Amino acid sequence: MHHHERFDGSGYLQGLAGTDIPQVARMVAVVDAFDAMITTRCAPLARTIPEAVEVLRECAGGPTDPDMVQAFLAVLEAHHDEIEDLSRQHRTTKPDYSMSSESLIKELNACDRS
Repeated sequence: MHHHERFDGSGYLQGLAGTDIPQVARMVAVVDAFDAMITTRCAPLARTIPEAVEVLRECAGGPTDPDMVQAFLAVLEAHHDEIEDLSRQHRTTKPDYSMSSESLIKELNACDRS
């Protein structure tokens, strides 16, 4: 359940922040946020991988650990084709996601609480 904690301390359960959150939970939080964005789990239309990557980059250091975001993006780059094939199965059309950083963080928070 520690993956519900936020790197900036705004999460829930114990209100942990930074490296007080177990490392595996910080990584799971990034992967879970990415999965929520590229599938229809939290929104009627899934984001594309580039859109989800942009959100992760913008939110690094807020709700997510910037080091874990960078590590995940390295894995994503190495396995991009496989992940793109999987995500394509969950996408119907390309949504318009011209949102502010604040709106993006709210979206991540909404997905995290689902």
